[in-house]
Amino acid sequence: MLQRSRHLLEPVEKCWQSLRWQTGRYHERVLLQHYTIYMPWLQLERDALWYSKGAAILKFKRLADGSLGENVLLTLRGHADDVGRFVCKNGLVVSGGNDGSLCIWTATQGLSVHNRWHCNSKAINSVDYSNNIVVTGSQDRTVKVWTLNGGSSSLRYTIPIWDRVCSVALHESNRILLTGSAGCNGIEPLQAFDLSSGSRVAILGTNHRNGAGVLHVYPESPTEVLSCGYDTFIRLWDMRCPTRCVSSWEDPHDSAVYCLATDHNVTVLSGTSRYGVVRLWDKRMTSPVKPPTKCSSLLSFKDSLWK
Repeated sequence: MLQRSRHLLEPVEKCWQSLRWQTGRYHERVLLQHYTIYMPWLQLERDALWYSKGAAILKFKRLADGSLGENVLLTLRGHADDVGRFVCKNGLVVSGGNDGSLCIWTATQGLSVHNRWHCNSKAINSVDYSNNIVVTGSQDRTVKVWTLNGGSSSLRYTIPIWDRVCSVALHESNRILLTGSAGCNGIEPLQAFDLSSGSRVAILGTNHRNGAGVLHVYPESPTEVLSCGYDTFIRLWDMRCPTRCVSSWEDPHDSAVYCLATDHNVTVLSGTSRYGVVRLWDKRMTSPVKPPTKCSSLLSFKDSLWK
């Protein structure tokens, strides 16, 4: 969170912010606007905001007052269809598209590093990247692990999930690959695999309802994982005891939770499927910190805790 913050609050400022959260006083400002309906993916950094719009990924400069610069710093193109999901890590932007292609650029200059067409037979719903390893999860019911070698990539192995894959994440400290799927036809929606061999090491949770799919899975700590999805819950899991979640928080309006972000401490933000609502959660409480905030311009986000 410190790496993404433009300004660190002083103790007095924290008191005022706490009072504003409790009373629901806030100022809404539109940062980005478009007239075509998209489902964008966001990634916030200290000096920039990455934003997917259709088949392109845009990079905007963050200003000192929290607003965005008028001019686009970078425009990354390469997909023939809309961007499904992207991640910016270690100087690279890795993106999966609805055309089943994988595109990689440099984060500083936007130079194309690698394009791989039809690496999945259907749309790529999620990607993750770490240490020259790229993972893609697709609607073709498979998870594929790729190795980057300079400007090329090679397929290490394919994991058949037998269900539409909605989210993938690399748990770097434990060398574990996490997958979230639609949870249909008796397939467990949240699974963990050994990154080296591709063998399954854990199934998180038991007796899942049919269709209670996991839309976003995210490593919270070396031993903990956060997930959210169609069952309207945010859940915290401990990999040492994966049969039951450690804690859970239910959306008060019974909305599917599409995405989440965390400060890796006690704060969680969640984005829901209805009315563009973003909720702030304290993991020590069972209900949202404040009444829901209508945020019509924000449809999804990643690592986007901001002040």
